[in-house]
Order: sequence, then structure tokens, then C-alpha cells
Amino acid sequence: MLTILLVFLFLYAWWRLFSKEVSNIPGPLCIPFLGCPLWLTSKRGFLDWLTHPSVIKNPISFIQIGPTVKYYIINDFRIMKELFSKEEFSHRSAADFQLKLRFVTVNKPDGIMLTNGDQWSHQRRFALKTLKDFGFGKQSLESTINTEIEEMITKYSLHQGDIKIGSDFNIPVISILWKIVSGSRITINSTEAVRMVELVNEIFAKGDFHLRVLPYSFLKHFPNVTGYKNRAEILKELKAFMLKIIDEHEERFEAGQLKDFIDVYLDQMQSDNSGKYSKEDLCASMIDFFQAGTETTSITLKWVLLYLALNQDDQEACRREIKEVLGETRAEVAHMSSLPYTVGAVD
Repeated sequence: MLTILLVFLFLYAWWRLFSKEVSNIPGPLCIPFLGCPLWLTSKRGFLDWLTHPSVIKNPISFIQIGPTVKYYIINDFRIMKELFSKEEFSHRSAADFQLKLRFVTVNKPDGIMLTNGDQWSHQRRFALKTLKDFGFGKQSLESTINTEIEEMITKYSLHQGDIKIGSDFNIPVISILWKIVSGSRITINSTEAVRMVELVNEIFAKGDFHLRVLPYSFLKHFPNVTGYKNRAEILKELKAFMLKIIDEHEERFEAGQLKDFIDVYLDQMQSDNSGKYSKEDLCASMIDFFQAGTETTSITLKWVLLYLALNQDDQEACRREIKEVLGETRAEVAHMSSLPYTVGAVD
């Protein structure tokens, strides 16, 4: 009994020694080695503990998961805005499983989302400029957007009764961006591309919090239980798809005939000998586009529809205003100033 007590006291002292830096940060009770037990009792998903009163009551809360994983939860908008305006708090670090699986070269982050410093700056600046040159975020993209809208309207008009909207928005949303990136649309008949959209949906549905928290050695030893094997297969398939598209562009590439983002990037690789632009960065950036451009916008649109479905008066007011202003004409960005109620209701 005495031995057990001494071992416990030693472990507790060791834990306190390495926890000094967080001793003054408020948050839920932490148990040595186990951390804060809140994350073990989540009822509405693995991140349910983020909304627990003991976590959100402080401007900044500390929570520990297991013996080593520490999180600082910021609940104050002013503090958040101040911190993330500083370069010191803008670091984008890849988790161990991402370093091993997500990039073409193991342990070498590429692209935009998970890079830092000059590499991030070069890739981000080039991507923004090139996408804007092709009309992204501009009025010239309206015809492409309306093509996707009309196709969705046609699809829904063929249904009888209620329609369950799952990932219906994902394909048309990414198709708009993908037309700029690769020069081709994604339709329901685009077997490979649709498969990639499904894989990205799966990534968002399953999340990666557990993959970040669990030690990499544990993930490797228990790949099926932890979901590591599934994520490895998904990322392998995504990389193969992107590299195949790049190879196809390289085969038909003609200087001076730049039709899409990939062509412009390949041209930049040829003209810039500094090594700032690589096939690996291009592949990773394309995965970044796919992930950033699929689920986020789709979820926003579904929330708008849910709001309108639950607030029938607002829905009717929007319909009436659109009918009065547009009639049977196609909606354009120029009409937004004439639709104050509709824009305000969905903004």
C-alpha cells in the first residue's frame, strides 16, 4: 500500500512540475495524466466539451487532454482578434499524421493551409492573384455560378414532395472553383472528381481531432481502431487524383496558352528557377482548394435554407422581394443593392 502511495505521489509531483506554465490559467478541473475528463463525457460529438460552462465562462480557458496535449480556448472576440492579428499567433502547424500522409514528400509541408513563412507567403500570394485573374470573386464569374444554379433547380424540379439535402451543394460549389483551377467542371457524371468530393466529405464528417490528440505511434499500432488507416487511404487517393491532373496538364502544356490555374502554375515553375514553386506545392494547394471550397460554403448554404424553412414569414418576404425586383430574369450581383431584405435575411 505504501509503495502504491509513493508511486502516486511521485507521479503527481512529476505532473505538477511539468504543468507549472498552466497553473494560473482558469478552466475545468484536470486530473493527473488523464487531463480534463470533460472530453470523455461528450454527448453530441467529440468536441462537445468546447461548449461546457466551465470552458466558456472565462475569456481564456485551459484544457488538457491526456498527459501532454494542452489547449487554450479563447472565448473573447476582442482577445481573439488581437492575437490573430499578430504573426506569432498565426503559425499553421501540421499534425504528425498530416506530415506523414498529406504531402507528396513525407515530413515536408507544402501548399498553403499548413505552411509558414516565405513558403506560405509565396503560395498564398500566387494563388490569390491567379484565381482573381481568372475571375474568382468577380462579376465575370456570374455565368459559371448561374450554370450550376440552373442545373440544381432542374434537378430539384424533377422531385416530388420533400427533399432531403445532404451533400447536394458540395459538387456545384467546388465545380465553380474547379473550373478555374483545372479548366473543367465537376458534374454528377464526373466519376473520379465526384469520388474526391465524397472523400473530402468523409474527412469533414469524421474529423481529425482524435488523430491530432493521440500519439502518432499509437495511431500506427492501431490503424483500424483509430481511423488512421482510413485517413491514409483517403489522402493517398486525393494526392493520386491531383497528381494525375497535373500530369495531364504537363502533357498538353503550351507556353502562352494558359487556360487555368494549373497552366499558370506550371508556367511559373518554368520561368522561376528559385525553387519557390514546385509540383509538390501545386498538388498540396489543389487539395487545399478542394477542402476549403467544398464543405464550408455548402454548410453555409444549408444553414440559410434551414433558417428560411423555420422562418416562413422571412421566406415569403424574400420571395416577394425577389419576384418584384427580378421577375423572371437571372439574378446578378448588381441586383443585391435592390434586394435589402433578402440580402439581410441570409447574410
